[in-house]
Amino acid sequence: MQQSLQLFEEMPYRDVVSFNTIISASFRTNGTLGKGIELFSKMKREDLEPNHITLSALIGACAGSSASMKLAEIFHGQAIRYGFFSNCFVGSSLVDNYGKQMKLKEAVHAFDDIVELDLVSCNIMIDCFARNGCKEKAMKIFLRLRSKGVEFDSFTLASLLKTCSDSRDLKRGMEIHGCVIKIGLSSEIPTSNALVTMYSKCEEESISAIKIFERTQEPNIISWTAIISGFMQNGQSKEAIKFYERMLKVGMKENQFTFASILPAYSSLTRLEQGMQVHGRIIKSGFVSDTLVGNALSDMYFKCGSLIEAKLMFETMEKRDVVSWTMMITGFGQHGKGKEAIDILRMMPSKGFKPDDITFLGGLSACSHCGLVDEGLQLFRQMVDHYSIKPRKEHFSCLIDMLGRAGRLKEAEMFIQETGVGSEVFVWEALLGACSIHGEIELGERSAEKIMKLEPRRNQPYVLLANIYADRGLWEDKERVRESLGMSGLKKETGNSWIAVQRISSTALCPSTWALPLTKDIDSWLKSASLCRKSGSISQARSTLVNFLQYDPETTLGDLRYHGPPQVIMAYLKQQWSLREDLKRYESFARLQSFLEQQTVRQGCQVVQLVLQILVSPLWPVFIGNLGLGSGHFSPVLDDDTIQVISQYSVRGFSYLAGQYVVEAITGYFHSISIAATTKGVDDSLRDILHLLTLWFSHGATADVLLALQKGFAYIDTDTGWLCCLR
Repeated sequence: MQQSLQLFEEMPYRDVVSFNTIISASFRTNGTLGKGIELFSKMKREDLEPNHITLSALIGACAGSSASMKLAEIFHGQAIRYGFFSNCFVGSSLVDNYGKQMKLKEAVHAFDDIVELDLVSCNIMIDCFARNGCKEKAMKIFLRLRSKGVEFDSFTLASLLKTCSDSRDLKRGMEIHGCVIKIGLSSEIPTSNALVTMYSKCEEESISAIKIFERTQEPNIISWTAIISGFMQNGQSKEAIKFYERMLKVGMKENQFTFASILPAYSSLTRLEQGMQVHGRIIKSGFVSDTLVGNALSDMYFKCGSLIEAKLMFETMEKRDVVSWTMMITGFGQHGKGKEAIDILRMMPSKGFKPDDITFLGGLSACSHCGLVDEGLQLFRQMVDHYSIKPRKEHFSCLIDMLGRAGRLKEAEMFIQETGVGSEVFVWEALLGACSIHGEIELGERSAEKIMKLEPRRNQPYVLLANIYADRGLWEDKERVRESLGMSGLKKETGNSWIAVQRISSTALCPSTWALPLTKDIDSWLKSASLCRKSGSISQARSTLVNFLQYDPETTLGDLRYHGPPQVIMAYLKQQWSLREDLKRYESFARLQSFLEQQTVRQGCQVVQLVLQILVSPLWPVFIGNLGLGSGHFSPVLDDDTIQVISQYSVRGFSYLAGQYVVEAITGYFHSISIAATTKGVDDSLRDILHLLTLWFSHGATADVLLALQKGFAYIDTDTGWLCCLR
């Protein structure tokens, strides 16, 4: 470039063509506007008028950069001044620039000014509409192009396919796919990538996505990223990881979009160690400074419970955007650090960032989970009054949930009436959820009735209302609601359990009843153990279980997707086997068993039945053994003050805060085991477990608490497989 500039400066006579050449070369070489603008100014000083090539190059260089938005508008003014605004080259550059700046109105005006449309300008406009979610407008441009007899290419169809990423538009996408095959463009990389993206986002058509990908002759990094991101957007994390690992095996190098697409797969499966390995590849590849990748890394660490690493990622990012700040706010809020989340939100304006509606939603969610009601209300008013952001349904739902968790149910109902959102089902769902926490029957019935009228095909109101009746001991009303659910043809959504053993994650669907057929191995061993126990041969029963638990885990820990929670429990016990003496002679054992029986009746919870089955079976010593009990004495973990604090938080609905205290108690309990501070007997230890389980069930055993409970077991260096089932 230096030699080119030197030759340019030595030219005795320079015309517009000379300047156009050197300006375009400066953009290609430097990738920045500085030198190009300097040359353009020099051109004007030499009394040379720019032509359509000059302006097209200058406007094109501004595309994609928010910092150069004003410059693009200045060059647009120059195009109008010199009469080139209707030129195809200049118009296409303007459309592309405004489209990337999300200025759709200006892009349409620039497109309409073009006198003679060509394929390039139409492709750019179609792509602009597609990226901004304007499906019908993109199709109209395509039809307009066809009416003028302009032939389309693979880029045209690839842009149109972007508008069919939703399953509701799959039929149109298939029609475009037919067009691709008809004109022989199915082997083109742009169209095949777009087809892979479209089909992979529709779960029922994921096989089609794989078939198209396999037929692609030389898939590039865009092809691999397309299928990975498609599976991720459809929630198929395991499939995304399979293709990512396959991509690495063939020697394909990731780009920033690949990294940003695959990291959420590891966070959704809480595979922190593998996510950290990807972090290492990011550093090695040189993309660690990329904002998109940095945001994905921060999000992964938050979702895997590593707050220190998430915060460190944020602090070391070279360039942050609003998404970066929003992730910090949401992440801290999800982990019970509401005040920190609000402090970060309030810090944004001083750092030059304006919070958007998603940012405020993260702040409101943090206030809801942490019981910061007054701060949440203040935040909502600030969003509406100061930032003029119109609340969406998510904001209203979050605010109602916040009031409901705090027990301010009447205030939440009044808020619905005052804001005029009573015709929306989401607000009544939030209120019904709060009624379920506090056992409020009358308001819960009204909320459920509203939901059933607005959307009769939802099963949630039946389930939550039945839980409210069960909490109050109204068993007949509960059965009536359950019968209504069955008669309506609806079904309660099947829950699932998961467990990670030896770095293998397995998933199990919870059955409607506990006693479903088990896998052959587990069923066989359990039957043998049961027969031995009935015959009085306890030692033989234990021997049978020992054989089972020493069995090769690789042969039984395959895909547990279609098995019930017993498999998950057994897989865990298989890994963490230890035998202790039978504890049935202790008084607290009977009380603990009775408590679990009551929970089974009250909650209809299959996982409680599972724990109960373990308690009354020869597996009970295994269960206690994994808790570290059965030998020696242990220090107390719950004093009266702690129990009172947990109870208050539980009653008020602040499940996360209550869970934090439970976690601290469990952590301290196992810490006392690890340092052998033996001051309590086994009977008292069982009583402590009863306390913990009572408090835990009282606030719903939420997923957030489960994640924290896993960390509470760090002192005994084990997975909390049995707790993973209690979801």
